Amino acid sequence: MGADLVPAGPDPLARARAIAQASLELAELEAKARELTDEEALDAEHSTAIVSQSASSLTAVETRLQHTRGVALRTRMALDEKHKEMQALFDAQMQEALAIRRPLEEKLKRLEEGLWTLSLYAGDEERIVQLQDGEPAPLDTPITVRQLVLAMDEECAVATEEGGIDARSIEEFDAWLVADPAHLEQVFSERKGVVALVPRWSEKDYGDPWTSSAMAEENKQTYLLIRNGECLYRYVTNFVAGPRLVPTASEFADCFVHRERNWDTGEQERVELRPGTAEWTKAEEKADAIRRHYMRVGLILQGLCDRTPVFRPIAQPVSFLGIEDYDAGRIAIVTDAERVLTDGAEPFSAWQERLMREVRPGMRIIGAFNAYDTKDEWDVWPTSAERPKSFVPHTVTERLPGGKLKILYDRADTVWRKPSRATGWRYDDGPAKVRASCTFSATSDLVIAFDLAQVEDMERFLRSRLERRRYLRMFPLLKAAIRAKRDEQAAEAPFRQMLAGVLARENAVSVADAEDAVDGLVGWWKLTNRHHRPLVGTEQDNAKAVRMIVDEHRRRLEDTRRPVDAALVAKLRVEHSSVLVIARKRDGAYVVLEAQDDGDAFVVETTYGARGRQRSRQEWQLVGSRHARWTIAYQSRAFDTWDTMASRFDHFNGPEIAEAI
Repeated sequence: MGADLVPAGPDPLARARAIAQASLELAELEAKARELTDEEALDAEHSTAIVSQSASSLTAVETRLQHTRGVALRTRMALDEKHKEMQALFDAQMQEALAIRRPLEEKLKRLEEGLWTLSLYAGDEERIVQLQDGEPAPLDTPITVRQLVLAMDEECAVATEEGGIDARSIEEFDAWLVADPAHLEQVFSERKGVVALVPRWSEKDYGDPWTSSAMAEENKQTYLLIRNGECLYRYVTNFVAGPRLVPTASEFADCFVHRERNWDTGEQERVELRPGTAEWTKAEEKADAIRRHYMRVGLILQGLCDRTPVFRPIAQPVSFLGIEDYDAGRIAIVTDAERVLTDGAEPFSAWQERLMREVRPGMRIIGAFNAYDTKDEWDVWPTSAERPKSFVPHTVTERLPGGKLKILYDRADTVWRKPSRATGWRYDDGPAKVRASCTFSATSDLVIAFDLAQVEDMERFLRSRLERRRYLRMFPLLKAAIRAKRDEQAAEAPFRQMLAGVLARENAVSVADAEDAVDGLVGWWKLTNRHHRPLVGTEQDNAKAVRMIVDEHRRRLEDTRRPVDAALVAKLRVEHSSVLVIARKRDGAYVVLEAQDDGDAFVVETTYGARGRQRSRQEWQLVGSRHARWTIAYQSRAFDTWDTMASRFDHFNGPEIAEAI
């Protein structure tokens, strides 16, 4: 044992002598105690002796008994004190042994950690699977290392109906990766380098806690996807990287700060730790552990570069543990874990919530009714009925208080009926004759507003890397809605083709212009009607739809042929600084909409004549579908997410709230 492992303290030999002396004294006290507890002596001093003595000698007996009692008490107290002394000596000796052992254990831990780290470099437990062969990248191609650790299940979104892939089905990810070059470009677009993946980040229920716990660890195992031109490898070893392969810019500095509440502002603020404190010492240990962790990543990559051909050919040897090759551009780091920029588009959750707020009776929705809704359970009536069919359109029949929607649907289950005269007094079973109902929250993340959703938006969400953490709940809904939309468009194709010809003939436009206008006009017609349905009905219904669409198309053409008064629009923008929309109505008047309050439903509506004279000003107005008939001259970005289909059934205006209070 080295001298640096022996803590300063009392001489161990002196403590051993003290323990020996205390043990000897304890043995003497124990011998004395045995004499006092001898049964024959006790009997002689007690009843037998007392009975045989005369009354004149009882005082002498009492004196002897008192003396013996005093000796016994003093002996017991001496034994107790000696036991305490021995315990203190042994405790001190044990603490000294533990103090000596603690740094030794730490040193052994560091030695084992060092051996493990060297084994990572040497590749003792590594497995490399070649997924694809081909031409390697050019000689001078830099080696790119991506910072963010991805999830295989989120990238490929395979088997969403079964909860996605996991550590037992990694080969499915391999097959998806090499099936299409676009898949590889999505995961790792650089020509040479490495990106880390885990089978999945999200938890998965495997039926029992033991399997779930074991699989949770397997699902967090780090795999390296190595690309070298057309060559592709999957690498795994005894190492778990965590959420990042490369530290963030502030990761080490963050160890030396903590958050405290500022009682003046009420905000949590970052406060630096003071050097020399216990917290600072712990922070240093944490920072050192983080440094060693990322050093192992560098050693793994260095071992792959030195021992294997996965990065070859290379112009000259590179080092992942120095800074020279990074500065020279031979190694590149993509810090995609800390510089995540959004595309500026509306997120899926906000898009879904906004459209669901606009759903009204007659519109259709698509839901995953076979799943559990975390916000609200499906309320099915009668309770014995099966849930509505998932991933197909259902028409909303009612909007209820509390943000609830209600649909009616045909039952597919068998109904048992009680004996009656009609059945000959016997039990009868058969299909249900009355439709079932399902009530659910409009804010459920398992429902999409089918009629209001656009295929382009839904396809964008399927492609978005930022949205992939939600794929288990999002993808099945989006794919079902896109499939239903396209099926409906295919069924409507003959009608749309005929409609384009009618528009070209009746409104004197080219067939190409008529075809461009069809989608918008059909969408307008579906939203105008209370009951939204595909244009595949009876001839009478279709003839009515054609007449309405042709008239609307004519009005739109007339609106576009009348130029907007740009000077008036500029003037109105100056007068209304918080303007949402400036539009021209079909009668030539101009309307200005401004936000009424902090919400996204009520507006202040000001109407002007064609020459700019104010006609009216109305507060606490709802936009509704009428804005679809206006010619928009100016629109702010805030209006893109405005609840244009809000109703007074769901929203109380300011005076109503004040009156209620």
